[in-house]
Amino acid sequence: MLKSATGRCTKIFALILALVIAAPAQLMQQIVSVPAPVSGGGGTITPGSWATPVTFTGATASGTASLSPSAGQRVTLFIFTNAVTTAMGCVDSGSNALTAGPQASTASSDLYAFTENVGSGITGFSCSWSGSANGWLMVGAYTNVAGGVNGSICSGVCEINANSGTASLTGTTQDANDYLVCAFADKASATFTVTVGTSRAAVTTGASRGVALDNTVASAGTVSCTATLSTNVWLAVGIELRT
Repeated sequence: MLKSATGRCTKIFALILALVIAAPAQLMQQIVSVPAPVSGGGGTITPGSWATPVTFTGATASGTASLSPSAGQRVTLFIFTNAVTTAMGCVDSGSNALTAGPQASTASSDLYAFTENVGSGITGFSCSWSGSANGWLMVGAYTNVAGGVNGSICSGVCEINANSGTASLTGTTQDANDYLVCAFADKASATFTVTVGTSRAAVTTGASRGVALDNTVASAGTVSCTATLSTNVWLAVGIELRT
C-alpha cells in the first residue's frame, strides 16, 4: 500500500514539474504571437497628378475634369461657383459619390471641397448643382494617405472668407508628414501668387480665379497655405491628408 501511494505521488510530482518547466515556453509563445501595435504617422504621402483646371459658365450647371488616378490614391477636389449654388454633388467616372468636405461661402459665391479614395479604372470627375454660376473645378491625387482625411485641422472646419491682400489657412497636423491641401478662390479677377506651400493647379484668367496648393511638415505641428492677391474678398477651404 505504501509503495503504491509513493508511486502515485512520484507521478504527480513529475507531472507538476513538467508543467512548471513548460509554462515559460508557452507564455513566451503567447507573447511572441501578440501583434505589434500600429502607430499613426511616419509614412510618406506623395503628391500625384493634378488635372488641368476646368472652367464653366452659368448655363452649364456642371463641370468635368479628366484625371486617371491609380487605385488606392486619395483624390482631393475643389469647385468654386461665383454665385450661390445648392445641391452640389460630385462623382467619379464610375458614378461613385465623393465625400463632401469643408465649404466656404459668401452672400454671392461658394467654394467646396470633396475627397475620395479611388478604385480602379477611374478616368475623370464630375460635379453638378442647382443654380446658375460661372466658376472652376480642380482635382488632384495623392499616394499613401493611409490615415484618411481631416476637415477640421484649422481648430474647426477649414473654411474662411475674408477681404485682404493675403489669403491663408493654418492648422496643426495630427501626424508626421501629413499634408494640408488648400484652395483659394476669388470672383473679382484677382490672381493668386503662392508664397507658402506648393502650387498644384491654378486659374489665372477670367473673372473667377483660384489656386490649389499644399504644404507639409516633417513632424506633427503647424502648417500653412498662403498666397497674395490684390485686395478682394477671397474664399479658402482646406483638408488634412493623414499618413
